[in-house]
Amino acid sequence: MIDPELLLQGYCLGVFPMAMEDDSIEWFSPDPRAILPLEDFHVPHALRRLLRKKVFDTTIDNAFSEVIETCAKRANTWINREIIESYTRLHELGHAHSIEAWQGDRLAGGLYGVAVGSAFFGESMFHRVTDASKIALVALVEHLRARKFVLLDTQWLTPHLQQFGGIEIHGTIICASCGERSNCHGNFSEAFHYCCSHRPVAGSRRRWCSKLKTAHRAVATVTTVSHRAARKSPVIDSAGI
Repeated sequence: MIDPELLLQGYCLGVFPMAMEDDSIEWFSPDPRAILPLEDFHVPHALRRLLRKKVFDTTIDNAFSEVIETCAKRANTWINREIIESYTRLHELGHAHSIEAWQGDRLAGGLYGVAVGSAFFGESMFHRVTDASKIALVALVEHLRARKFVLLDTQWLTPHLQQFGGIEIHGTIICASCGERSNCHGNFSEAFHYCCSHRPVAGSRRRWCSKLKTAHRAVATVTTVSHRAARKSPVIDSAGI
């Protein structure tokens, strides 16, 4: 199992673990990086109609184990037993969370991720019923907005996420106030650090969404991080979801 302190520190550094085919664990930070801007999250019309029909009920943290186990059940998966045990421990500590979409008593879909400071890092989602994972995503965004979260990281951009307004960012943050590339707001790694070290407060989401959207770029390099190097900095407490 990955040490919880190490795992949380990795997120603060903008990196996350994945299991390889031989069950070894490597750490990654994609370039470009994908995020879902919370201020501009788009719900497609067809999904809006489905939401109005209230076909699904959504819950938070009601079935974390079933969600992560189901996310792992696919032909090509990066979620092995060590990943499951590591994130289950994070859930027990109050840092990893799941959103479930139900049809009656049946778990129809869901997702899970990690909350650190004012950032939420989405890890994986699944559906057993069409659109159930999308309903869970909408519920997550609504919850993050209500709790004044700043950042929703999705790691890689997919067509599934693009329909919700997902964007890719890389490079240096462009100053939202002066419109120039500079170090006045740092790079995306520093944005991660800011989000992870600050609890959600009113106004912070709009300020940082503006910086990230203006840039459409983030500094990140696919990397492997040693356990020893990642232990150098203290872990920031999670604000919880």
